[in-house]
Amino acid sequence: MPRVKVVWNDTKLVVPIQSSSPAPTINKVLQDISARFRKYAKDLDDDNYFIELRTSDGFLLDKNDPATDVIGDGETIIPVDYKTWFVTFKEESSLENWLQVTRSDFVDDKPKWIQVGHAPKTNQIYIEFGEGLYGATKTNKFHVFDEETIKSLSSTSKELIDSIKGNINEDQWHASAHFITSSTGRRAIELIIKSMSDPQPQVEVIEFGIGPDGKFEVNKSTVIQEAILPPVDTHYKLPKKVRKGPVLKEDGYPIPVDPTKEMIESTDESPIHLQQIGKVFAEQSWNYSGAWQILTTDFRITNNSQSPLSIVQIESEILSKSGEWQQALTYSGSKKSEFYYETNNEADAIIRLEAQSVTKLAIKAKYGLDYTKYKSLTGGPRRVHSSLPNPCSIRYTVRDQEGKKSSIVVQAFNTASFPTQKSYEADRKVKLFYWIQCDDVESEERMYIPIEHKPGWTNQNVLEIWIKEASRKPFIDADILKKWAWLASREGGGNEQFELKDWNWEDSSGTYAIKFFALFSKKDRKVYGMKVTLRTKTGFVEDSFLFPTDIY
Repeated sequence: MPRVKVVWNDTKLVVPIQSSSPAPTINKVLQDISARFRKYAKDLDDDNYFIELRTSDGFLLDKNDPATDVIGDGETIIPVDYKTWFVTFKEESSLENWLQVTRSDFVDDKPKWIQVGHAPKTNQIYIEFGEGLYGATKTNKFHVFDEETIKSLSSTSKELIDSIKGNINEDQWHASAHFITSSTGRRAIELIIKSMSDPQPQVEVIEFGIGPDGKFEVNKSTVIQEAILPPVDTHYKLPKKVRKGPVLKEDGYPIPVDPTKEMIESTDESPIHLQQIGKVFAEQSWNYSGAWQILTTDFRITNNSQSPLSIVQIESEILSKSGEWQQALTYSGSKKSEFYYETNNEADAIIRLEAQSVTKLAIKAKYGLDYTKYKSLTGGPRRVHSSLPNPCSIRYTVRDQEGKKSSIVVQAFNTASFPTQKSYEADRKVKLFYWIQCDDVESEERMYIPIEHKPGWTNQNVLEIWIKEASRKPFIDADILKKWAWLASREGGGNEQFELKDWNWEDSSGTYAIKFFALFSKKDRKVYGMKVTLRTKTGFVEDSFLFPTDIY
């Protein structure tokens, strides 16, 4: 009985070649070698197995040849394992993808796929089973077939190439591939694949033949069965729009006084004179110490006396809606930038002014707001709070060491700066698909959701939704709509609004909230639109829109 010496990594075995008539093929010897090596080689298993045999000097042995015709008694044979062969084959073969059937899997979020194609250099057809997409792919099985192998197939049968399935459970996924041949010469490959979230398998057939150059060439492909029946397009009625609470006025605010054109100056007992040199900087603060309105003004301070003077006290007052001047905390310092003032000096800090000198001084008034009523969406809007008049008057008073005072009244204005669909589109040079807004008249802020219809990164149209408060810009495409339809159908019953809890947002106090709902037709197996609710302290909006047909 002839025998061969087989060497693979550190394992060396002698394997006999069975004497029979007809002589065993190289493919049979390969199977015998694989069976023996599994007893001794730790790196061989179901995922890594011998796929071909080569001579000791690297020549490939054809699997269809009789073994005794190409292997001498006692010759050394080198088996090539699948993992080594697979990497080399893919790198060197310049594979042509003929057809890939991919099914999204919403259970584990790993798409399942089968791919069939051609290796032109070796004129082989390959079949690949895998999971995942876009750089996170995993090949589960990979097979190649030459013309001799395909010619040996029965002319009137469907022959299994291979199959694979996931863990055994109620929704297990599976995939298989079959060669189809007929007496008329038809050659085709049938691909069957079902993900865990598919109600039934996707079945597609690709036909192939031999081209003028003697190599395999692809013909037509046909979808035999859809895994998911296509949705039915009908007319859908959206939920009624709901709007509660007052809205912010977007015009009619007073025109602010420009202090560079109309000089706002103090009335003086003291030789110390104040002149406003910049607009009042308004901001709000809400923290552990309470809610505050902060109004800071930059002044030019002139000492008109022939002698040095000192400011020994600064006071600030806010004019309330009832017409009374209310005392505020006062600090002084200097302006560092458009939005930052360094004002750490207390109200009674001594500020020395040389005779006939001119200097700059920033004075900050800090006025307490009703802690129980005030809550801001942004945490610190640069506006005068709605509990104060608009315009808001601030009176600053300075006293010198002789007890004489100088006073000045300035005004802070709120301009109409709320975002609208029109201003948003103009600022960003985009055209929005839809716009939803809800106002808070206490903090004078607007919550808004812009929706943009745009090409996706896979050349598929998507809807992009900006959830500013959550710092997220999720998008909606065909796969997401299919997943939502699958999730909604699993809910059972006749529920046609499926809450998208992963999209929702709420601030820490629960004052402001955004919720999203997919609008689902169980009869049509389709998510056809979205409902959005916005809640502020003073308002509530519920609005809906239909999805454009080109994202399905």
